[in-house]
Amino acid sequence: EYHMYTVDAFTDYPLGPGSLTAEAAWLWLDLDDATALDLGGPSAVNAEQSQGYGYYGQVGYYINRWQPWAEYEHWESDGPNDIGSFDTYRVGLSYFLAGHNANIKIGYEYFKADENLTAYDTVTELRSVTSEDAVHTFVTGLYVTY
Repeated sequence: EYHMYTVDAFTDYPLGPGSLTAEAAWLWLDLDDATALDLGGPSAVNAEQSQGYGYYGQVGYYINRWQPWAEYEHWESDGPNDIGSFDTYRVGLSYFLAGHNANIKIGYEYFKADENLTAYDTVTELRSVTSEDAVHTFVTGLYVTY
C-alpha cells in the first residue's frame, strides 16, 4: 500500500519572436514504511531510499523549431544518512520536427547523490559501495505522438 501526491504547472508564454516555456512539479511518495521493494532484479531495494519527496523545474526558449532548455531536479529520500537523495542538473537542445507532436533532444546531465553510489556485479551477484557520488551523462531522446 502506498500514497503518492503530485502537483505540476506548465506555461508557454509568447516572448519576442518565440516563446518562453517553464514547467515545475512537486511529488511526495509514502510507501507505508515498507522495508523492501522487489523490482524483479537479483535483490530487493531498500524502500526507504525511494520514499520521500522531490521537485523539479525546467525552462526553455522556443524559436524557429529549436529550444535550448535547462532543468534542475531534487529528491530527498527517507533513507538513513540521506541514501537515495540526489540532485540532477540538465541542459540541452530540442528540435521540433512536427510541432509538439515530434521532437529530438540532446543534452548533458550531471547526477549528484548525497551518498556514494552502489555498484552491483552481475557475475558475483555482490553489491558494493563505490567511491563515486556523481555521474556525468550525455542524453538523447525522441518523442513522437499521433
